[in-house]
Amino acid sequence: MIRTQAPILALAASALAASLWSPRAQAVVYLEHFSYDTYPDEVQLDGVDGWVTGYDRSAWEGWISSSSGRHYASSTTDESGGSFGSGDATDNWLANERIDAGDMIAASMFYTEDNDTIGYVFNFKDAQNYMLFLMTGSNGEWTSPIGEDRGSYLVAIHDGVAAVLGSSTATYDQRELGYAYVWQNNGQVGARAWQDFDDAEDGAPADIELISAVDTSQDGGMAGFYAYNSGHAGSSQRTLFGPINVWQIDEDEDGVADDDDNCEWEYNPGQEDADGDGIGSACDDDEGGGTGGDGGTGGDGGDGGTGGD
Repeated sequence: MIRTQAPILALAASALAASLWSPRAQAVVYLEHFSYDTYPDEVQLDGVDGWVTGYDRSAWEGWISSSSGRHYASSTTDESGGSFGSGDATDNWLANERIDAGDMIAASMFYTEDNDTIGYVFNFKDAQNYMLFLMTGSNGEWTSPIGEDRGSYLVAIHDGVAAVLGSSTATYDQRELGYAYVWQNNGQVGARAWQDFDDAEDGAPADIELISAVDTSQDGGMAGFYAYNSGHAGSSQRTLFGPINVWQIDEDEDGVADDDDNCEWEYNPGQEDADGDGIGSACDDDEGGGTGGDGGTGGDGGDGGTGGD
C-alpha cells in the first residue's frame, strides 16, 4: 500500500497551532504551495522539474521502490569535505526553484542505510544563505558538516558560516522509514522528526523537536533535502527522501497566504487597499495617511510590506 501524507498534515497543523506563533489566538490554515511525488526512476534530478543541486559531483537521481511503488530522491555521493557555498560535498543539497515560501511548512519521508548526516534545507536564498535541519545516525562512526557531536541540529547558514540555533541528542534510526517537517513563521523556525513513519501517522509525539528565533532577513526561498557523506549511486547505503509537500501559512483564514497578505491577521479575502499604501484597508489605522518607515507591514499587515507604525 502506498501511504499518503494527508494524515501527517493534520498532525502538523495541530502541533503548530498549539505553538501559538500567531500574535492572535485563532485557527491557522495551510494552503498548498508545492507538491512533488514523481521523481523519475534512475534519472539525474538536477535540472528536472525545477530541481537544482549544490554539489557538482552529485546530481541526485530518482528511484522507485519495487515493494511500495513510491518515488524517492536519492543522494548519489558518499563524500565529505568543503565549506558551505564552496560547491564541494558540504553543498550536497537538492532544492526546488518552484518553491518560494516564507511562512511555510515543508514535509517528507526519509530513509537511509548510512550513518552520517541527512536533513532538510529551507528558506533557501542562495548557496551561502539558508536554514538547515540536520540529523546524524545512531550507530557506528559518523561525519557532520558542522563538526558537532552525534545528534540533531537546527542551523542557520549566513554568508557561508554555520550557526547552531538549537540541538538535541536524538538521532535517526538506520533502515527505518521516518518522517520530518521543517517550518518558518513570524520570526521562528523549527523542525520535527519521527524515527518511524507509523508513529507519525498514528499521532505519536515527535522523536526530535527543535525551535528557535531567527533573523527574518533569511525569510523565504526554496526548500529541499540534504545529505553529507550519506548516499550511494548503487544499491548499497541508499539515502532517500520521499514525496515532498510544502504549505504556506494563512493565519487569518482568508485564503491568502501570509507571505502575500496585506493584512496578515485580519480576514480580508479581497485584499482591498483604498489608499494603495500596501496596507490592507481592513487593518490600516491611517487609511490615506501614507506609509510609515519601519519596513514591515503596518497595522495588522503581514511581513515585508510598507510600514505603518
